[in-house]
Amino acid sequence: MNSKKQRLPANNRSSSLPCSLLGGLGAAVAATVLAAILLRLRLLPTGLAGQWQWPWRDQPLPASLPPLVCLGVLVLAALVVLDRVRSGAQPSRRLCVLLLLLMVIAGAMAVTACGLWDPAFALTLPAATISDISMGYYGQALAMTSARRLFASHLQRAADPAVPARVRTHPPGPILCFAALRRLFLSSPGLLAWLDRHLQQMGVATAELYDNIRGLSKTPLAPLDALVALPLAVAVTLPGVLVSVFVFGICAVIADRRVGLLAALLCLAIPSLLVFVPSIDAVAALLAALLLYLWVLALRSGHLAVYTLCGLAGALALLWTYGLAVMVVPMLVMAVLLRRGQLAGGWRRCAQGIVCGILGFAAPYLVLYLWSGYNFPLAMRASLAAHRQVMVAWHRSYWGWLPGNLYDFLLFAGPAVSVLWVWALAVSRRPLQAPAAVGWALAALLAVLLVSGTTRGEVGRIWLFMMPLMTPAVAEQLARLRHSALLAAGATLVVAQVGFALSLAAHLALVKPF
Repeated sequence: MNSKKQRLPANNRSSSLPCSLLGGLGAAVAATVLAAILLRLRLLPTGLAGQWQWPWRDQPLPASLPPLVCLGVLVLAALVVLDRVRSGAQPSRRLCVLLLLLMVIAGAMAVTACGLWDPAFALTLPAATISDISMGYYGQALAMTSARRLFASHLQRAADPAVPARVRTHPPGPILCFAALRRLFLSSPGLLAWLDRHLQQMGVATAELYDNIRGLSKTPLAPLDALVALPLAVAVTLPGVLVSVFVFGICAVIADRRVGLLAALLCLAIPSLLVFVPSIDAVAALLAALLLYLWVLALRSGHLAVYTLCGLAGALALLWTYGLAVMVVPMLVMAVLLRRGQLAGGWRRCAQGIVCGILGFAAPYLVLYLWSGYNFPLAMRASLAAHRQVMVAWHRSYWGWLPGNLYDFLLFAGPAVSVLWVWALAVSRRPLQAPAAVGWALAALLAVLLVSGTTRGEVGRIWLFMMPLMTPAVAEQLARLRHSALLAAGATLVVAQVGFALSLAAHLALVKPF
């Protein structure tokens, strides 16, 4: 880590916008404005006709005070962070903790603002959380008799066409999470009573909520489930803002704390993170960031215990979604790109660490197998087979979604950050080191997923776990600026991203229960 008084190298200091960065920033803003205009005019592609598209809607921009205040807090937090890092000095650890806390609170408020923006949120959020079509986990959690039985019956669920598609293609982790949260909120009668009173003041009765969710799940529901689903929707979505903490940690390990703060700030302005409420994909993004943070920490420290923790984190990630198995691609790319004097103990130590990581990964699944008979390789194979069946049944073409997925990914990551990510990789002076290596690792991962064709459509939501990996390379370039130049460039970028998120939320129905 760098000391508090350490300064940037003289050749990296700048108090004005370099021409190349000015051009990149101009292209980023222009792309954002153009995309927002085309979206407003209904000219922006939103999927493939006859296969799948983001549904259109016409919702006015937020006019009520609470959403505007919450979104304004995120912009204010951005200005505070930019002001603290624009001098060029490395911030102290204590200051970093305070700034990260501020950003996490502001990010949570912004996500909540987007969720409460819909005037009918009291009806739509419980419906989207409970619906077998949008998620499907709530009904399975309600029907769960025991955790042991849940794991033991996974193969049967994956093979049962009557089970919701998302449940068939995912591991049992989300069901267990929904069951635990449901029990938690049911054991808090004070919270449910407060919700009931507050909804009645808004003119929404519990009976109306219940009428709105009946029939959305094959599992019989009780009126109280309509109330429980509201805080549950928030509880599974908000942890995603913590991804900024681990992105900060990644940058602090391979670069410095100043770059880390800028990357963390950009993470919180990713449109996909802000506009999907409720969303379990935010938790997947958090787990992916945790996994990569532990990996780079292990590579740089050489401690076998950290490698083992990384393996445990990988096991936890694959209990949430099998899709996070692809994180092995950026992890291997990072190991290769950090080889030049940055790999603690060399390849021999790395090989020893990988063995410890594999053991750490295998240990929880061995325990689960002995306890419940849950066979991880067979379970993953069954879910992937179910996923292939779903893709065939939905008639989504490989060649159509090959460019379509890339477009959707860059669109929901935000045109501004997407443009600057490509630009940052192009102009990086050290393409095989530091934050640029994360950007190239993302490029490799994105290429693998695109070519594989495992996902076709909806990647603006599903591939959220990759979007934070754009930010380190962009933050490295921003960190070269100082004083008013950094403040202007950073604020412009955050406002562009948040503004585009509002445009997406206004014109696209992003989470639907039907």
